[in-house]
Amino acid sequence: MHRKHMIPALERYKELERQFPDMLELSVEGTVGTPGDQFPVYSFRLGRKFTNTAEGHCPTLLLCAGVHGLEAIGVKVLLSFVEHILAQSKWNSSIHSLLHSIKIVGLPLLNPTGYFHLTRANSRGVDLMRNAPVESHEAIPFLGGHRFSSSLPYYRGKRGLEPESEILIRQVESALETSPFVLSVDFHSGFGFEDSLWTPYAKTTKEPPHMQFFSELKRLLDSTLPHHVYTFERQSNAYCTHGDLWDFLYDRQFQSPRFGNLLPLTLELGSWTWVRKSPLSFRGLWNLFNPVHPHRESRVLRRHLPLLMFLSAVVQNNKSVFRRFERASVG
Repeated sequence: MHRKHMIPALERYKELERQFPDMLELSVEGTVGTPGDQFPVYSFRLGRKFTNTAEGHCPTLLLCAGVHGLEAIGVKVLLSFVEHILAQSKWNSSIHSLLHSIKIVGLPLLNPTGYFHLTRANSRGVDLMRNAPVESHEAIPFLGGHRFSSSLPYYRGKRGLEPESEILIRQVESALETSPFVLSVDFHSGFGFEDSLWTPYAKTTKEPPHMQFFSELKRLLDSTLPHHVYTFERQSNAYCTHGDLWDFLYDRQFQSPRFGNLLPLTLELGSWTWVRKSPLSFRGLWNLFNPVHPHRESRVLRRHLPLLMFLSAVVQNNKSVFRRFERASVG
């Protein structure tokens, strides 16, 4: 039985598609869950009317949320950005220019089963961010992934990719095949007292091939939004893991001459501050990953819009931002 009508975030996307038929397009990329408890996984595309017809020349901003079902605030932050763009499309010519120059695509809720059932993992108990065929050679904490049992958190699965993982891989590879430059943002919550922008890698403490370009992006962020709230660092500064899907996709770009360049970022919303301020958070696991009080949720939803508009501009102007940008190679 399809239960998509029970997920308000997806209903809101469908409502927006009805309101903005020339600006938002939804597609079903697959169905996940169990035979009696199935959910569609949607993709979206912004600016269908304004996107350059020469799609092979359009850089892409690719956005993904809801990889971990418990982290609903990331789903809401992405939805808030989509609403922000659509509202401006009624009157702001610069938004038309943006959407004529770049593609904005994404997966608004990759793990609807976990989202509906209030679990981190999917219907088979697999943590999707530990599911890729990537092995770390660093010292890995327990949260770094294991294959013991789905009854324990951070379970990687026995072998093979989960359907949700395959959908994300197809989405990213489709973008890389049609765009010379792809910047992705994956929305998460739950780690630390500060909001973080993480670059690869999670599998190793070694620098990624594009580190000089991530450094340039950080420099530009610091100069453009000097009062921003983000810690910009490699994920391995926080912890290393097995099976990181973005590590897998990041390295995969170097394996095909058809692919453009991919710079993946993870926006990790630090929920420990919310927990510290709200003792009620300890009443349930859901509250450890999401703001308890409406005023805090509203604050989170508005504070990240400048960052996402900044990243949209970076994608639009990637040639001038990265003047010497060339395909890196994995050492």
